[in-house]
Amino acid sequence: MSREIIVATTQDLRNAIDTAQEGDIIRVKSGDYERININGKQQISLEAYDADAKPNINRINIFESQQIKLTNLVVGHSVFDLENNEAIGINISYSSDLALSHLEVKNARDAIGIRYGSDIKITNSYLHDIERDGINMLEIKSVDIHHNTIANFHPNYEQYDYDDWYFNAIGTAFLPKEDEEEDYIPTDHADFIQLTDSEDIRITNNVLDVADGAWTQSIFIHGGHHNAPVVISDNIIKNGHQIGIKVVDQDNVEQTGNQLIQTDSLGIKNTPEHTPQITINEYDHNDFWIIKDGERELINTKDNGRIVPPTESSEVIIEVLEANDGLMPNYFLLSIGKAVTSDTTLHYETRDGTATAGEDYIATSGTATILAGETHIAIAVDILGDNHYEDDETFLLVISNPQGEIKFPANTIEISATHTIINDDQEPTLPLLAGMENEESLDAFF
Repeated sequence: MSREIIVATTQDLRNAIDTAQEGDIIRVKSGDYERININGKQQISLEAYDADAKPNINRINIFESQQIKLTNLVVGHSVFDLENNEAIGINISYSSDLALSHLEVKNARDAIGIRYGSDIKITNSYLHDIERDGINMLEIKSVDIHHNTIANFHPNYEQYDYDDWYFNAIGTAFLPKEDEEEDYIPTDHADFIQLTDSEDIRITNNVLDVADGAWTQSIFIHGGHHNAPVVISDNIIKNGHQIGIKVVDQDNVEQTGNQLIQTDSLGIKNTPEHTPQITINEYDHNDFWIIKDGERELINTKDNGRIVPPTESSEVIIEVLEANDGLMPNYFLLSIGKAVTSDTTLHYETRDGTATAGEDYIATSGTATILAGETHIAIAVDILGDNHYEDDETFLLVISNPQGEIKFPANTIEISATHTIINDDQEPTLPLLAGMENEESLDAFF
């Protein structure tokens, strides 16, 4: 038989949880409470005694429990303190059938972290003043996140001068280098909602507002290779997220009605102007429309070479073997973050690097059209294989003159990507050359 237990101190609350039976409702009076643990419990509820005077609990840990409800509670510290805040406001592991509603989680490193579980619902809650992640889930089956507000992130990389940050062509932010020999460090580790290796996901009607915080991703789903539905709809994403919505390695994604709003014309804290994007990458869809010899053609890239995304610089994107005599198709992918609503065109052309057109690859140029509703088109370039040993060589594909909805970053005229053609022929060794009597015989080996 269920009971209603009223508590007013940390010790009373801990005792009530330790002795709770299935169906018990623990009602917590207003006041400040230290950390509590819910371990190995089933079907208990923890809620405010008075919804208008919510208790403030420092941290809640839930472990190996089922059917737990948290309602009308405040979790976290009274002030934001980067050095001393708890790692996670609500920390959950190996638990299922959890309902978290009408909560306020604040002033923590991470607001809600959940690992290994199922049937998780987070609704009508307010998460704010967080350093790293708002909601972070790992290996969760069946997730429902709706009608929450997540705002004000203060990542620890705010210590850097934003004038020294680097931003690539799609707005990805990188921390400044300590010296010229170092690589830039990406800053995409603070996410409002992140799910890893999870499935059956619904994220709807949330407001994700950077407000006075720093750059971050808003919704990031990756890993797992699942066919279960991922529904991301009617969310409002505001004020300078690095990436608005990014989904990787999922087969069944529905993305509708989301609003990406940048109200600060300068971007975030003196960074270049940037509008967040939506990127949906369905990992095993191998069918691509390509442009080959000026014609559109549908191919399956699993058996027909590789897709290569261009970048804003001439960095090496992929290494490909030249193969033996004959032509080997390879592909450059022209990809945009959001499907265009009308046909859009770009000019493309190959250019020599250390590789030479006609000897190492077939020169190509023309106009690529991304049709309404599409997010990408691939450009086919044939590699000329041979049986001669030579150094690795490079060539470029350059795109320019976008017409329609696609806009290049300010002061950018063209964007290029580089292929490196890797020699796959062996260099003759001295023992192999032994006994050669003249230069003509030597030439036969190259």
